[in-house]
This record gives sequence, C-alpha cells and structure tokens, in this order.
Amino acid sequence: MRFKEKIKELINKTEDILFPHYVCPFCEVETYNGEVCGECIKLVIEPKYCKKCGEHISEDANICIQCKDYERFFDQNFSCYHYKDSVTHAIQKFKFSGAKYLSIDFAKILAKRFAEVNIDIDIVTFVPSTKRKIKSRGYNQAEEMAKEFADDENVIGWQLDNEPMVQYDFSPKAEEAFRAYLRES
Repeated sequence: MRFKEKIKELINKTEDILFPHYVCPFCEVETYNGEVCGECIKLVIEPKYCKKCGEHISEDANICIQCKDYERFFDQNFSCYHYKDSVTHAIQKFKFSGAKYLSIDFAKILAKRFAEVNIDIDIVTFVPSTKRKIKSRGYNQAEEMAKEFADDENVIGWQLDNEPMVQYDFSPKAEEAFRAYLRES
C-alpha cells in the first residue's frame, strides 16, 4: 500500500470513530443509533413461538406439530428474527462476505432477546468452524458473535467458553449419512 493510500485509510477510520455512521444491521438504512429500522423490526419473531424449536406458531399450543411428532436433539432453540428478506441478506453477508462488524449488532439483538425470554444459562459457547471454513471466511462468525454476546452489558456474569467442541470437516456424502443416522437413532 502506498503512502497516500495509507493516509486516506487513516483519515477514513478517524472519521468513522469521530462521526459514526449508524445504519440498520439488516437493510443498511440510516438510523439514529444503529438500531433495527422500522421496516426490519416487523421481521421480529412474534411472542407466539414453539417453546422447543423456536418456530413461529399461530395456534394456541406451546409446541409446534414438528416437535410433537419428532424427537429433537436439543433442549431449546429460539430465533430473534424470521430468516427472510433483509435478515437473510445480512446473515449471509456476515457469514460469507467478511462483514465481521455485524457480530456486534447481532450480539446486541441476541442479548435483548435473551432478556425477553429469560433463559437461565451458565456459559456462552459457539459451534466451531472447520479450518477450511475459517481460512475461506477469515474468521469464525459464531465465535465472533459469542465473544460480543458474552461482553454485552445485558448478559453480565456469563463466561465465554473458549474451548468448544471439535468440528469435523465431513464431505457432503458423509454429512448427509451422519444426519440420516441422527434421524434414525
């Protein structure tokens, strides 16, 4: 990088620090404080969701039909937003396009949702990525979000587990065989 380019980059970074540009983390529309904009807030998961898998349900039951009919291999799951439109775009940008900065916004959204559902947890961890995925993406997006989440002021007292389980890099055929095995057992 040439000297002029370095100076230009330094000026741009300084401007960002002194005069932050706040945008919605999903659609990138300018907002007052970097919160989710009015349009994207409509994608928030409604209070009526399956208490097991987190899917939105419209009926009066607490558990969706899929969770009634099939055994799940987890205790509880919930979502903050419906995975569609600008939310899908933002998550894909975070995972595959180097938008590591979105981990801060996503962690804030997750911490706010945790406070609403009042889940009792002891430790924050993340699903590890394979070395191949980390090399291609430049970072483990789950780890970045877990770090930000554990540091959030709303989740004081939670500790980040820096040594999560091991992730194996399966070929697509092996991965499908493993999923079939889990469904059958």
